[in-house]
Amino acid sequence: MQEGIGIFPSEYDLCDKLRVMLENDSTRVDLYTLQSTDKNVDNYVCMIKLNPDHPVYQGHFPDFPVTPGVCMMQMLRECVSSVLGTPLRYQHVNTCKFLAVVNPHQESNLELSFSVTGTYNLQATLLSGGEAVLKLKATLTPEQ
Repeated sequence: MQEGIGIFPSEYDLCDKLRVMLENDSTRVDLYTLQSTDKNVDNYVCMIKLNPDHPVYQGHFPDFPVTPGVCMMQMLRECVSSVLGTPLRYQHVNTCKFLAVVNPHQESNLELSFSVTGTYNLQATLLSGGEAVLKLKATLTPEQ
């Protein structure tokens, strides 16, 4: 049984390629907004607002928009980096479970709850409408 999946270095990471492409696009529209963050003992909570008018939803999927899993993982990583004040990337993903689809036209508010222990050992849950849509255990590392 495989314990985890190694992630390519950030320069080969599809998420980073997409990010670079979007950063170079002068018409870029943000997929989400980090609205607030809060810390409760060893746990952080971030409130996220999806942009249902983002172009990604025109192709994924036109009649039933769904937030792509890779975008949720990128969003999660960016929020953790923002809260911890250091740019991070995935080094190793132990488990990643997508539990439900996120249609931004039905529910655009997400709640990210996460904790980081040791050297960037991340445990996170992403909620939509009070329902868990993503559970992740991973190791992050500072970007170089």
